[in-house]
Amino acid sequence: MSCAELYVKYAAQTAGKDKLCRIFQYGSKVCAWMLEGNANNAKAIEVINTFSSSIAMARKDCNRKDILHQQQQFSFFTILTLTYVFIVFRIGKPIDEILNAIKCSNLSDLLYKLTLTISHLCRALYLFNDHLVWLAHIGVGSLDKKKYTMLAARFWLAALITALLRDIYEMLTLFFNPIKSRNKSGDTVKTVGFIPSLFGRRKDLLLDFIKNGCDSWIPMNRLGYSNFHSGMIGIFGVISTLVGIMAQLNKNIKLSPS
Repeated sequence: MSCAELYVKYAAQTAGKDKLCRIFQYGSKVCAWMLEGNANNAKAIEVINTFSSSIAMARKDCNRKDILHQQQQFSFFTILTLTYVFIVFRIGKPIDEILNAIKCSNLSDLLYKLTLTISHLCRALYLFNDHLVWLAHIGVGSLDKKKYTMLAARFWLAALITALLRDIYEMLTLFFNPIKSRNKSGDTVKTVGFIPSLFGRRKDLLLDFIKNGCDSWIPMNRLGYSNFHSGMIGIFGVISTLVGIMAQLNKNIKLSPS
């Protein structure tokens, strides 16, 4: 399959569209950051920030402060259309997370069961609160958008921390119970070291840890637990999104259970 065919196939998926938009959203943060410090780039930075806001709105990501403070007026038809889009494309996400939590609650390993079930439930609550903010933003109901944005960020952070705990648990298991391999004749057993295992047979675990680690800084920064520049947050977002795309394209590096 050529690169063009792979792109078309991937972009046709809903998850693929979201990941590609996320690349542009966080990539634009990096571009704006790189242009800062030069007064001649002020116009370009403004254009890039506007583009980033538009991409964020396209993803229904109304957690961004610059979108939350816009006082846009929507017509009744626009509100009706956006509500339909929300019901069709967005409402299924938290339900899907709840179903994943139920599935993970049946895992035999206690730590996998706890971390993954809690992670999916927290992600469902994050998406639910994020949807409430988006609906309020387009004029469907009214609520304290800042309060619910922060609440959504807390649930997102909790989901990522529990996912990281799951990764660390499996890394510790791998460290204390190293992978053993045999030669072609099958008579010699060789212990594979922890680092070679991560970069070799367990790339799925390494990439999932990197993705969750990078993503965790985004809600931490939003909640004020860290103070990274927007450009650094953009870098974290781009890295985590690229890892997510790799896992979607190659099922062999998708961590399971997750």
